[in-house]
This record gives sequence, C-alpha cells and structure tokens, in this order.
Amino acid sequence: MTLKKRDDYDHPVFRIQEEMNKLFRQMFQEPFFSNDFFHAFEGKGWLPRLNQMEQPDEYVIEAEIPGIDPKTVEIQINGNILTIKGERRAELERKDRNTHIVEGTYGAFHRSVVLPGNADFDKITAAGKNGMLHIRIGKKPEEKPRIIKINS
Repeated sequence: MTLKKRDDYDHPVFRIQEEMNKLFRQMFQEPFFSNDFFHAFEGKGWLPRLNQMEQPDEYVIEAEIPGIDPKTVEIQINGNILTIKGERRAELERKDRNTHIVEGTYGAFHRSVVLPGNADFDKITAAGKNGMLHIRIGKKPEEKPRIIKINS
C-alpha cells in the first residue's frame, strides 16, 4: 500500500478529476433543485432570478421578469427539462435627453430547470403578475407496491 502525500492531491489533474466528478454527479441526479449544470451552458447576459419550491401536491417555479409582458414569455417542456425563454427590450429612442449611464440589462434570456420524475406534465399552469411569472407543476400520485400472493 502506498500512502499519498498531501501535495499529490493538489496536482492539477486531481483538481480536474474532482471537477468532472462534480459535473457528473449533478448531471445524473434527479433532484428538483439541481440546476447548476445548465447554467454553464446558457448564454451570457441577462437571466431572470428563479425561486424553486416543492409543496406536497406540486412544484412551484417563480421567475422575476420585471418589464416583460408575461404573454411574450415561452415555456417549453422537453423530456424532464422545463425551459423559460423571453426577451427584455431596451427603450432605445430617447430624443428628449442624453443618456450618460445605462445600468439596465436587456436582451434575450433562457433558463432551464430539471424536473423530477414525478412531475405531472399534464398539470402545468403559468400566470404572470407584477413582474413575476408563476409556474405550477402538479405531482403524479405515488405508486404503491402491489403485493402478489403465491398460490400453493
């Protein structure tokens, strides 16, 4: 048996391996709140903040979309991935004043959320009000094990 010195684990190869292990753990687990994997692939720019909650009968996702008409937001389901897409447009034409600093963020966005296996895609509703988009996803009823009696 060979004992490793602490310095051996600080080698870049071990750090890369640990990062890859973290990535694969995130990819193949199914919890509702694991979305870091998708953020790495989303475009840079403006992203609405999300609140994700689990309630006894449903999952709830709230997206902050101030200044966006909720009717222009698109919600897609592909497999067990829910994606929210939209765009915040800038008010570019301002003839009555000179703009010196623009701190607002504008442009297209998309956010993806991995939904658990018991999400019921036939029971999804969405509503928008006061700059918030509320998405509710029902849960499928739990399957109970069936006991089979053996005839003798």
